[in-house]
Amino acid sequence: MKELKSKRRDLRSLDEQLSNLRDNLRSSVRFVDFVHYERVVYNSSIRELESTNQRHNRKLLGLRRNAKNGLLDPDSVITNLSSYNLSDVEKMALARGLDFTLTPSELKKGSYLANFETLFSRLKDNTFFGSNDDKLYMQNKLRDIAFSSMYNFNHARKNLLNIPREELDSLKLLSKNKSIVILKPDKGSGIVILDKDDYVRKVERIVLDQTKFKEHPNQDLYKISRIIERKVRNYLRDKVKKTGGIIDDATYRKLYPNGSRIGILYGLPKVHKRGCPVRPICSAIGTSTYQLSKFIEDIIKPASVNQHNTDLKDSFQFLQHLEGYNLNNYYNIWKGTTLIIITTSGRVQP
Repeated sequence: MKELKSKRRDLRSLDEQLSNLRDNLRSSVRFVDFVHYERVVYNSSIRELESTNQRHNRKLLGLRRNAKNGLLDPDSVITNLSSYNLSDVEKMALARGLDFTLTPSELKKGSYLANFETLFSRLKDNTFFGSNDDKLYMQNKLRDIAFSSMYNFNHARKNLLNIPREELDSLKLLSKNKSIVILKPDKGSGIVILDKDDYVRKVERIVLDQTKFKEHPNQDLYKISRIIERKVRNYLRDKVKKTGGIIDDATYRKLYPNGSRIGILYGLPKVHKRGCPVRPICSAIGTSTYQLSKFIEDIIKPASVNQHNTDLKDSFQFLQHLEGYNLNNYYNIWKGTTLIIITTSGRVQP
């Protein structure tokens, strides 16, 4: 989805550049020459479009043929760099991809119904209902859908298995194999399998680099997480909430951290590079500053593109562009706050 949004943004930028080039050409040459040039470019683009469509149609036809015959090519999907030899059944199961979703064995009542509670709460916060009667009707309707769908699924779950039983059993065995790790590659799609010891060594080599990381004297990560969570709470309550009018109650509840967890560092293998190094990824989802960071991202996001609506080159260019970005509407919130950007070279930019 992110890639599609990026492609649409690039397409809009190219359309704008093409329009500017067309206007410049029209003002630089005679009208007769301009019509001739435009016809040449048009015919060339039509030929290129037809060639691209034919190429894509051939690929789609091959995919449909393989899907119809139930054929999968595991070797084109799986990159096995571990010492573990996969069986044919394990290859077929993994070739479905990491995005393939297995039919759950059953729907847990608590977690399943909690999703409907969350949905109703969000609708209520967004003033979706016109009256109390509408609110009561939707509440009863959601309750009926939740319980009926859970009962129907659990009653027929044995007939809803979306993968052969032998492949499902092989995936269960793979999940218990602690000597390997199964990951997605850093670029593109597919599956990469590494020995766990090799994977840990590659990640540790990055983390133990003192030019990029510094060991914290307090090794109690959960205590550190609670301290940060308390600071964010106090800041939101004392500096934002009590001033009034800066953010609404719904935004305040969304930003207010509760039950936060620590961040998770993992590596994505770069199979296209020699030695298959890993790219460190720090997942901050669920941390005490995650929602606040997303809120700030929406504010400074317009500063992350240039005048052609394309992404900036690096964080240094972003800092230069940010200097001319107007943050007056949010000055009272971020007064005394420092924006920290960690560059790809490991340098910290305040």
